[in-house]
Amino acid sequence: MKQYFKTHEWIEESSNGAYYIGISEYAARRLGDVVFIEQMEDQSSFIAGDTLMILESVKAVGDVYAPFACEVVRINEKIVKIPEEFTSEEWLLEIKPLDSLPELDFLNDLDYEAYVKKEG
Repeated sequence: MKQYFKTHEWIEESSNGAYYIGISEYAARRLGDVVFIEQMEDQSSFIAGDTLMILESVKAVGDVYAPFACEVVRINEKIVKIPEEFTSEEWLLEIKPLDSLPELDFLNDLDYEAYVKKEG
């Protein structure tokens, strides 16, 4: 089950104890058609709030933020190679917590939808 953050990323647990991370449909619509995806290759681990990836479109640039201290386990190579095929349903990265998973400020589907409406 996907959980959302106020920074418009979603996270979902994978089968191996890691987590898939992507961006919400709201963020994807605001960003528009993605034309380039920049990976943060010079880092193997990240602290909460670090930029994990940058998505560039013809009208905007959006960062994907680390929700907690983590390391990148896997990158969705398909969307990096063909960013035009990216949708909000696809995961961008698979990440693994560096420590035990901290208490996170998740929003479920309904709460996230209400947050987006309130945000405007």
